[in-house]
Amino acid sequence: MELDLKRHLPGTVTITARAELTTGQHHRRITHFPSNKNKSAVGCTVLQHSDFCIHLEYEPRVTGYCSRPGKIRFEKTNQCYSPDFCALFDEGHMVFYELLKPTTVILQVEKDRQSGLRALFSEAGLNLEIIMLASISQSPKTHNLRHLYHHALHGTSEGARRVVATINNFDSDEVSVQHLLSSGHPANDIAYSIFYQMTSVNLSQPFNLDTRLRSS
Repeated sequence: MELDLKRHLPGTVTITARAELTTGQHHRRITHFPSNKNKSAVGCTVLQHSDFCIHLEYEPRVTGYCSRPGKIRFEKTNQCYSPDFCALFDEGHMVFYELLKPTTVILQVEKDRQSGLRALFSEAGLNLEIIMLASISQSPKTHNLRHLYHHALHGTSEGARRVVATINNFDSDEVSVQHLLSSGHPANDIAYSIFYQMTSVNLSQPFNLDTRLRSS
């Protein structure tokens, strides 16, 4: 799915698409993330960027997103900027993202650059979020979501609803993964119910057979 970003931009801002990422580019390790929301692969220049894709897939308000959305030009100041990601939300607004390595944040020149960027976007009526890569790639939540997402790709909403029904019919408010598997629910449907938030678990803890699910 190709996002029509120009439709969401104010008249004072233009965007020029960047070249599509392909494998085999020198000095680049291209990763193609299988996006369910976009119904296509999302090309990422850094492996950690695919972890950010997982969080965008998990956020229910995001309807679609892309990496390397293009070069943005602010007509008023004639400044240009190329964000790492852009996401469209169901409320109709758009958010641009820059993903930073930890070493760059401590530099004063970097802090000044970020402040200038935020002011530039705010003046144009656009949203920019600057996110630390380490806060995504090194978190237990990301590890769990990565595992759940790739299983959920092979699950179904019908199967996930059966998982919810089993939990609702159980004597306790919580049911272990082991119990659901023993009850005949495929692992992919259990993962689907969690990732698409039909059930809930503590994603900050290691996910295993003893993990307990609750109906959302």
